[in-house]
Amino acid sequence: AKSEWPRKVIMDGHPFALKGWNGEFKREDRLHDGRPIYRREDVKVYGIKILEVELWWNASEDCWVLHRDVDKKSKFVMSSLHSDLTPVGRWERGVTVALP
Repeated sequence: AKSEWPRKVIMDGHPFALKGWNGEFKREDRLHDGRPIYRREDVKVYGIKILEVELWWNASEDCWVLHRDVDKKSKFVMSSLHSDLTPVGRWERGVTVALP
């Protein structure tokens, strides 16, 4: 049900070293395990471009996960602490995802 998936979500709570991952993720047209992928593009820290990241549903782990572009085939960086329909909610390490 595409209407249930927000067009954008905001990730917050990453520490200073990963602060480029705080901010807006936009819903892609692609799905992963039947749910949309959310992508944070053009990620910069002090004007330096860093790896882009995506949020996906990981059905085998029953949670949402954060992936860096370089690591798509390997283990995800972190996961949500919930199995809700959207990535909105509490994540590991004090990170949250909210609606804009």
